[in-house]
Amino acid sequence: AASAALLHSRAQRRSAALAPETVKQLLIESAHPHRPDTPEGNGGGILDTARALALLDQALDADASIELGGPDDG
Repeated sequence: AASAALLHSRAQRRSAALAPETVKQLLIESAHPHRPDTPEGNGGGILDTARALALLDQALDADASIELGGPDDG
């Protein structure tokens, strides 16, 4: 939840809407796989919040008017 809140905060600071589906996509894309010897049942990978924020910044920098799947606020 904290990582999602950070993504929303970053998007809000840059005046961009951010849909929940986009948050999920950014978190999944930024995760690193577990080591091969990690037992089953430990999730899909290791969350990398810094990488998710970097991916969000890249998307916002690529198009300042981007709406990242969210509603139009203005």
